[in-house]
Parts: sequence; structure tokens; C-alpha cells
Amino acid sequence: MSTFPMKRLYASELISQSVAIYTLYAIMFSERSGLTLGQVGLILAVFSITTIVAEIPTGAIADRFSRKWSLILSKLMLAVAMAVWLFWPGMTGYIIGIVLMGVAEALYSGAVQ
Repeated sequence: MSTFPMKRLYASELISQSVAIYTLYAIMFSERSGLTLGQVGLILAVFSITTIVAEIPTGAIADRFSRKWSLILSKLMLAVAMAVWLFWPGMTGYIIGIVLMGVAEALYSGAVQ
């Protein structure tokens, strides 16, 4: 495998896993929809719980099928999550999007580890 795709993969991971990005999500949740800090905390907790629960099943998907397809599915789910946030702002849309994001993160981590 060439090192060029790996460099892009690592750069993507650095940006997407930056702690600062979660701060921006929290600001977006509160500013765009007027959610309280408690609601924002709940949304971020749902992300963590979803990621933990989905780790083993999504790792099995990467092992059973292909790490490549697991990565592709991860990025597609992330795009759908962002679309849900864009077109359905509010607590329900943000929860659905964050669950999709959690599963996408688990698919990604199962493929790269």
C-alpha cells in the first residue's frame, strides 16, 4: 500500500478527532437550536455510549467483509449524520445524527485498528 493514502487517512483522523471539533458541535447545538447545556451534554453522552456499544459489532463487520468497505461506510454514515443535522435541527435530529456519528466512528476505528 502506498503511503500517500495513509497520510490522507491520518490527516482526516487528526481533524475529525480533534477535541476542538466537539466544542464547535456544542456551540452549534446551543446557538442553532437554543438547546440548554444539559441537552448538549446529553447529546455528547449519547455519542460516547453509541460508540462503545457499536465497537464490537462494527469491528466484526470490518473483519468479516473488508476494512476498505468499513471505512467507506463510515464516511457515508458521517455524511448522512451531517445532512440530518442540517435538515432537522433540534434535539431529535441532533440525537439521530449523533447516533449515526457514533456508529460511523466505531466503523472507522474497527477498520483502522
